[in-house]
Amino acid sequence: MLTHLPDYWGYLLCFVFLDMSIDNLIFSILLALCLSPGYAQESVVDSLENLITEVKVDTTTVNLLNKLALLSFDFSIPRSKTYATKALNLAREIGYPGGEALAAYRLSSILNAQGKLDSALSFIQQSQRQALELADSALFAKGLIEEGALQGKFDNDSLAIKHFFEALAIGKALKNDEICANSYSGLAIINTGLGYYNVAIDFLNQSLAAGEAANSAKLIAKACVNLAILHDSLTERKFYAEKALQVSSGRDNMNRERTYAYNTLGILHYYNLDQVDSALYFKKKGLKMAKASKDPALIQMISAS
Repeated sequence: MLTHLPDYWGYLLCFVFLDMSIDNLIFSILLALCLSPGYAQESVVDSLENLITEVKVDTTTVNLLNKLALLSFDFSIPRSKTYATKALNLAREIGYPGGEALAAYRLSSILNAQGKLDSALSFIQQSQRQALELADSALFAKGLIEEGALQGKFDNDSLAIKHFFEALAIGKALKNDEICANSYSGLAIINTGLGYYNVAIDFLNQSLAAGEAANSAKLIAKACVNLAILHDSLTERKFYAEKALQVSSGRDNMNRERTYAYNTLGILHYYNLDQVDSALYFKKKGLKMAKASKDPALIQMISAS
């Protein structure tokens, strides 16, 4: 039983099995895996996947599948989609609307990343309806952000901006820095597309501050990468790209952020500093990170840059 886990976990597992619900056990294993040095994101998913056979089919299984969908998104979108689809179908089968709403939200993000925008919009609108019925403000706000991103891709900029500001208001009311950071980031992306670069930079600075308040390396790196791309100042661009690399160092669930940071530094060294050898070094590092992400679109973009 659970023989795939490292030996030094024996004491922890004996303790949690004695006095923990299975949901708390999963959380404890997740936390220990994430804190364990050298443990890769894919190993976390593999370990959690094995837990499915250890629990009865109920809401815990749905929650675990949704967690697996989230974690595997960073290294295998097809695998993430499989988990989310299983979570959605099982939640419907056992009558668990909260799990179904979250699975629909996950599927929307996955389909968005795959470029299947119409299907993504359908799933996020389903998630939104269920989140409203469940009075789940946090999930509803996250859905607003997801739908805002989709509406932006459909060139419905005014609707996208409306969704992002609504999500931001909910995030502030809930004192949820993660929701605020992602809302500011969405507003920055829309304003970038409209050519309002200074406005976009202001929103990104607010996203960075919220990411730091949330103590989220991923949100910090995401804001820094975008700031590195948007800033006119060579010094600022270099500073933010290097900061993105610094905060994402050693985190295999942030390959996309490192890919963009390395690519930005490669472009800076080639076009602005006339340092060809350094540019090639960063290009190779960026391509390596892109391949590690297993995202075909990202690999193609970096290869062509």
